[in-house]
Amino acid sequence: MGWVSLGYRSSPSRPRVRLPAGACDAHCHIFGPEAIFPFADNRPFTPADAPKERLFALHAMLGISRCAIVQSGCHGFDNRVVADAIAA
Repeated sequence: MGWVSLGYRSSPSRPRVRLPAGACDAHCHIFGPEAIFPFADNRPFTPADAPKERLFALHAMLGISRCAIVQSGCHGFDNRVVADAIAA
């Protein structure tokens, strides 16, 4: 099962610099929530839940309007979490 992630900063501060219109996060992951999108048994690591709602809220705060969501190894070949985020 590999290493366990300690999580992420749950209350990031707003940066002083504004991003340009149309800014894109070119590589981001969504983890779980594990209760809905279980992690693979043979995963290389176990992350803290970081669902699409958290990512979308962070992007809204930063002024990011587009992103490329990348499949995470913790979900193995089950890409339902990515498909769910794309559909949102």
